Amino acid sequence: MQHNLLDHSAIESNTDSRGLDHFGVRPVHSRFIPGTTARPQEVLVRTPRNLFLAPLLSVLTITLQGLEAQQIPSPEEHFGFVIGTDKELARWDGILEYFTLVADRSDRIQVDTAGPTTLGNPFVSITISSPANLARLDEIRDASKHIADGRITREEAERIAATTPATVFINHNIHSTEIGSSQTSIELVYRLASAEDEVTREILDNVVTVLVPSANPDGQILVTDWYKRNVGTDYERARMPWLYHHYAGHDDNRDFFQANLIETRYWMKMMYHTAYPQIYLDQHQMGRSGPRIFVPPYPDPMNPDIHPLQWQQLRFMGGGMVADLQAAGKQGVVTGSMYRIWGQEGALTGRYHNIVGILTETASARIASPDTVALEALERGAAPGRGLSEYGFQIAFVDPWRGGEWTLGDIVDYQMIAAGSVLEQTAKFSQHYIMGRWQMGSETITKAEMEGPRAYVISRDQIDPIAAAEMVDKLILQGVEVHESVEAFEAIAEQDLWASPNGGTLENDAAREDNEDEGDPDDEDEGDPDDE
Repeated sequence: MQHNLLDHSAIESNTDSRGLDHFGVRPVHSRFIPGTTARPQEVLVRTPRNLFLAPLLSVLTITLQGLEAQQIPSPEEHFGFVIGTDKELARWDGILEYFTLVADRSDRIQVDTAGPTTLGNPFVSITISSPANLARLDEIRDASKHIADGRITREEAERIAATTPATVFINHNIHSTEIGSSQTSIELVYRLASAEDEVTREILDNVVTVLVPSANPDGQILVTDWYKRNVGTDYERARMPWLYHHYAGHDDNRDFFQANLIETRYWMKMMYHTAYPQIYLDQHQMGRSGPRIFVPPYPDPMNPDIHPLQWQQLRFMGGGMVADLQAAGKQGVVTGSMYRIWGQEGALTGRYHNIVGILTETASARIASPDTVALEALERGAAPGRGLSEYGFQIAFVDPWRGGEWTLGDIVDYQMIAAGSVLEQTAKFSQHYIMGRWQMGSETITKAEMEGPRAYVISRDQIDPIAAAEMVDKLILQGVEVHESVEAFEAIAEQDLWASPNGGTLENDAAREDNEDEGDPDDEDEGDPDDE
């Protein structure tokens, strides 16, 4: 499903019924006409008797523009409730209906269907940018592909960076009980499709946003239906008693090295064969106790095989996100703690492709029901092993949330600000991030040419050649370049190639680990299933 969109020049209010602006902050009201940024203009009117200027008819012009803007209904108008309202959830079919409606009435939105999910629901992506950028989307993608490849000259990369918008890929709702981001997607699409403020215009002009509103639509439907079935009963807070992905459950986010699930394969095709983004944002939810949102940078240990520029760009972007959340009065932001990201085989594996990978983890409510959290529970949630020595002021946690009611609306607000911050920063520094991806790729290639390895050889002589062929297909899907030799060749095989970060070989490390105690609590993955 793809839409070539209708042109219109909508002007409408940039605030919703909660008084929040396009990214969740209450603005200072303009001294111009409410809901517009346009000044009255003179209108030339022809009559049978004469020509005259009619400044007062500018009121008619703005009124007509307002009527045109109403062609894009707000989420509240379409769904019958403000997104984030307690005990209200938009279901996947309704979300798709809304996105199709917006795409039909906005020249900033393109909706694409990758194919059916495991259970036959549409897996979609939303591409959002200015009409001019959408008109040359193939050109932008091709330029981004050359940047990602790294084998062009600096001069060519600089030309692309100066003439091409950056691309941001946003992934939402891969874990279905982390329902908030599927709702945030609705609000984000509406704001980018309808807002006329300067920041939104800058984002549309300088960024192509690719949004996956739910990376597991089947689970979004299952969780929404289970919640609606039980809301208002004694079982309102009961866990759904079956997996929210038909095969993998919560481990659908562990499939990004195997690509066994159809949803993972759609994601990889978009990331590594279509969009070629420079920035990747993955919005999750964590447990209900502890900080309200995690924002990068990640804590040590970090993987030294990742290009150091990526870690510095991540610190830069994360710092801006933290500042924007704080400026909006959002408490409980933790950064540089809790979530390690050494070798997690989740969707953040794009960092191995020189894509700046950003994870947020927002505290959960009771699906869509509000949750009252005591300070004592928050303190327990900051116990050692979760990254904070105590629940209180420290450089990683400068404004602790002291407890109270926490709602789905809070989750949407925090995630909207985080997404808005990423998009605004990318818009302002688009050339920096485009050149950054090119530089990381170019320098990595040069390093391999000097130090090796130049390639990995997969012999045709295999005990199980079909398995080898399947592995090659998965590598290609994940953006790895594979060539087929057409004649015999000789190569020098590297010894002790698989070296560990501490300088020893993996064989030596494995022998040493056999003699050490197991179960180091600091080696946990990302926490229990509610926390990722």
